[in-house]
Amino acid sequence: MNKNELKAELIKIRDNNWNFKDVKIYEDMIDSIGDLEPMLRDELIYSGFCKMMEKNILNGEEKNEILDRVLHLIFCGIEEKGDFIYTRTFSVLIVALMVAYDAEDDFIKKEKFDKTVDLLISYISKEKDLRGFTGENGWAHALAHSADAVYACVENKKSSSQQEILLINTLIDKIACTYYVFAHNEDERVVSPIIYLIEKKVIDVGYVISRFKSTKPDNEYEKYILDANKKLFFRSLYFRLKNIGYEDLLTLEKEIKNISPYFYEN
Repeated sequence: MNKNELKAELIKIRDNNWNFKDVKIYEDMIDSIGDLEPMLRDELIYSGFCKMMEKNILNGEEKNEILDRVLHLIFCGIEEKGDFIYTRTFSVLIVALMVAYDAEDDFIKKEKFDKTVDLLISYISKEKDLRGFTGENGWAHALAHSADAVYACVENKKSSSQQEILLINTLIDKIACTYYVFAHNEDERVVSPIIYLIEKKVIDVGYVISRFKSTKPDNEYEKYILDANKKLFFRSLYFRLKNIGYEDLLTLEKEIKNISPYFYEN
């Protein structure tokens, strides 16, 4: 069906308490997953997938078909900055959704889970369009959606410690950006899987600091961008750790102060 038909049908389904008469509508939903209209893309298609999973109306074969298709789409137009960003980032959200529900329903085989992790790492590394809220077209939010997918992967019992570290490394490397300042709460989304792995004792705060500091700016302009991202990220990490009662925060506090030390001189 075309876009207008799909939108009308999804509105009807939503208004009827998300009662899907034919679950195969997911095929059309995937075809329009990166539509430029925020209402269709976010409120109807993404929310529709969430409701499908919540209501458990898809069988294992259908869930795996959806995962296969969105894993292909996360690389759509990856070499360019343009409207394909919405296809990529909302496909990543569906990856996150599927992997999160697999932790309960176990419909993804280990081999496919490993492939999903590899593709996600590759996607995050290659993504250059890091816009958050884009105005009329709504959210792109590549890093935030990637962080959600990483969180789903590291929470899944199929993940190994090696995979978890690779996923977190890729995420930290991306937020340690020297050409774009993350101003749309990406830092908070990135911190979530990091907190999880710190509590799980897979990594510690020193590891996170060291990994972030491995990114070196090429000039003063890049340094200011990197420092802005570092400050946002480290502050979010600090307060989230403090919120869960984490005690060893002195090293992180020093790192935050060292970003702009002249503001902390007595």
